[in-house]
Amino acid sequence: MQLPRYVSPKRLKSGATGFYWNCPGIYQKAGCPWKSGALGVNLSQAELDAAAAVWNARFDEWKIARLPRRAP
Repeated sequence: MQLPRYVSPKRLKSGATGFYWNCPGIYQKAGCPWKSGALGVNLSQAELDAAAAVWNARFDEWKIARLPRRAP
């Protein structure tokens, strides 16, 4: 399985695999409002990609909004 950006798996007590999106520490310190989020349990590749895409898009928008605006 190919893990999307910022996603990590965790073996749960039940034996299932939980997937979590985690904001990199440097961006947490920079004020990113999202630290982590549960994506789901025992996801297929397509389900994992779709769930992570929502978090990564939100994170990318936050990073772009922080960039200084350039004058034309």
